[in-house]
Amino acid sequence: MIENMILNYVNWNINPEIVNIFGFSLRYYGLLFGGGLILCGYILKGVFVKEKIPFENLQILTIC
Repeated sequence: MIENMILNYVNWNINPEIVNIFGFSLRYYGLLFGGGLILCGYILKGVFVKEKIPFENLQILTIC
């Protein structure tokens, strides 16, 4: 019962825009999507180095 009362006071209307500079808005989901792609590249690079796979294969994989 108390949990339901607490949820009534939480503001679920969060503005998705982080910052707006000269009409260009940076949003949370865009930042997370781009960050995920960059993180995936670093993880794949580590796997390729550990498995001694040529770096050219990683470049081909990321370009396509």
